[in-house]
Amino acid sequence: MSFLSLMREHPRLIGFGTLFCFGSSVGQTFFISLFVPAITADLALADADLANIYALVTIASAVLLVWAGRPIDRVDLLTYAVAVLLFVAAGCVLMAGSWGLIPLAIGLGMVRMGGQGLMSHAALTGIARHFNARRGAALALVISGFALGEIVLPVPMVWAIGEFGWRAVYASAGVVAGLVVLPLTVWLLRNARSFRWPKSEGGGDPAPAAGTALRAGTLTARALWRSPYFLALAPAYCAAPFAVTALIFHQAAIAEGKGLTLGLFAASFALFGLVQIGTGIGSGPAIDRFGARSLFPLHLIPFALGTAILALFDGAWTAPVYMSLLGATAGMSGTLRTAVVAELVRSDHLGTARSGLTALMVVSTALGPAVYGWMMLGGLDTGGLLWATLILLVSVSVIAAAAQYAPRNKSA
Repeated sequence: MSFLSLMREHPRLIGFGTLFCFGSSVGQTFFISLFVPAITADLALADADLANIYALVTIASAVLLVWAGRPIDRVDLLTYAVAVLLFVAAGCVLMAGSWGLIPLAIGLGMVRMGGQGLMSHAALTGIARHFNARRGAALALVISGFALGEIVLPVPMVWAIGEFGWRAVYASAGVVAGLVVLPLTVWLLRNARSFRWPKSEGGGDPAPAAGTALRAGTLTARALWRSPYFLALAPAYCAAPFAVTALIFHQAAIAEGKGLTLGLFAASFALFGLVQIGTGIGSGPAIDRFGARSLFPLHLIPFALGTAILALFDGAWTAPVYMSLLGATAGMSGTLRTAVVAELVRSDHLGTARSGLTALMVVSTALGPAVYGWMMLGGLDTGGLLWATLILLVSVSVIAAAAQYAPRNKSA
């Protein structure tokens, strides 16, 4: 089986990717949201104040990602990973010691940029450029680290915040990043020189055979942004992070509008994580067989179906079905977004391309909750939000499908 052979042949490389995807949790929205009540109470902030700070630092981190993500194409990946971990550890410690808005904002920006941005960037760029014929399977394995964080961390973090305080917990996260994850990363990558350095011809995994669905990319990072084909894919590329983040952020309002409890949605989040892992892993072999470009226009279909079910039907059963289908799209999109770029861009330009695309995705996650909040303030009810989401998902999927299957784009 492809997954077993990958883990047998490259245990340290898969371990590094999974570790960094899991470790990126420290800067992910789901993790930071667990600290919001304690932070606002401690610093006498309104929820809206912290939300505004969060949006601003997220957008700022996205802008800086374009610059900070590029060196991965020119330097040793181990050196890059160590620098990222030190940056994340410093951000955690700064957050833990902050007694005002400015240090809080700087620390929050550092964990957002270093965790959600650069740790994810290092893991996915390294895996995508090294593996060729088994790229989909390798990405699927390491991306499961994101969902593992969402499943494993919330309950112990809530308990720890209650027992020891939010400052101690964030300081501990910084200590773990610097004293546990960093030496483990050095051990995992110290002998993997072919993995650590970019090569235009790809890494150590066998190249795709001629005529197969997988192809090595030929575009430079700059040319990617001028490609009509990719520009047609871009709305679908951003749709899942934009809409999933917005709907989860506003799930309390959506639950109330549907006559359901927030507890039911929270309980359904475990299904979201489990399905995300399952579809993420399952999409890997499909990508290796059919190619990411062929599958990409289809990945929003489960999300659209779940949104339609929640809009059309009432009853407690709709929440777990809806969250499961959101998880299906989240699992597939994580693997497909990286794989489709790797099929378009040269290996030695992949880091630069992904840094810009990661920034675009981060901006999408920042804008989603704000845009949906504005729509609600404008009088749009829960049903209207769900139908607007469905129209968005169908529209961008049709555009992506037209771009993929148009004859002129077969060699794009």
